[in-house]
Amino acid sequence: MSDHQAAYPTTTMCELLGVSSSGYYAWIKRRPSQRAETDVMLIAEIRVAHEASRRTYGAPRIHAELAAKGLRVGRKRIARLMLQAGLAGVADAGSSPRRSGMVAARRRTPAFAGAGSGGAQLHGGSA
Repeated sequence: MSDHQAAYPTTTMCELLGVSSSGYYAWIKRRPSQRAETDVMLIAEIRVAHEASRRTYGAPRIHAELAAKGLRVGRKRIARLMLQAGLAGVADAGSSPRRSGMVAARRRTPAFAGAGSGGAQLHGGSA
């Protein structure tokens, strides 16, 4: 509403939004909630830990760093605050695709490599 106050009267905007003008002005004067104030402090701590990791740590490691400092905060809250602050960790580019490929390769045993190469005989069936 503050962006459009120059073009439209506040009372008209309040009517369109279904709020009272006195409620709007009370909302403007209200101080931030305790959670909002804590979020501001946490974002500062998250930025410090993120910079200390050379902007590589994601929410799980930032969570561990803050827990080591004695701050009890949920990992999902840290993830939400990092997203709001535009912070993101760097994924380990080498391990995930390679490992998932290796697991899939181990599952393919020679007995199942060829569909008609006698796979049924391995389980005691006759040919």
